[in-house]
Amino acid sequence: RVGDRAYIGMVLNNLGVLHKERGDLDLAESHFREALKLERSIGDLRHQSQSLLLLAETRLRAGKLEEAKALAQEGLAMYEANSFRDGAVEPFKLLGEILLELSDREGAERALLEEIAMNLERVRIAEQTPDSDFEGRITLSVESDPFEILFMGEYGFASCLSLRGSNAWSAVSNAVDIDK
Repeated sequence: RVGDRAYIGMVLNNLGVLHKERGDLDLAESHFREALKLERSIGDLRHQSQSLLLLAETRLRAGKLEEAKALAQEGLAMYEANSFRDGAVEPFKLLGEILLELSDREGAERALLEEIAMNLERVRIAEQTPDSDFEGRITLSVESDPFEILFMGEYGFASCLSLRGSNAWSAVSNAVDIDK
């Protein structure tokens, strides 16, 4: 069934993210490519864009800058053409990082400014949502318990650590980054 294949693609991306965070870029890339193949076979554009961006990030980490740029541009074009404004990867930030590595400072600045504008729009929308828990404040705290770190996102609305969001694997990845 189509739904099952879409779910399998998401699981493959989840595995890829975990392997990417552990530093096994080859295994991560194989999961992302397999997910992309599945997503293309069923026409799942939203997840295709995410897989392309995750592949781009992996190629960036591997030092394959031109390939990373091409993948990021393809994923970002799909992302923008379909008005996707959610997902685990910050597309303009990723492209900006790649362009900076390629010494394209102007292109990097444009991409990073676009990422900032997109994130400010997300906050504006969250603030105007009547049932939003967004309180417009930032809380800083020190936590050493990994399980508490994992559940930190459950205490507020617009959190990159929220397991209630559409990309729980991103929350796990962010918690792993925090715990390093």
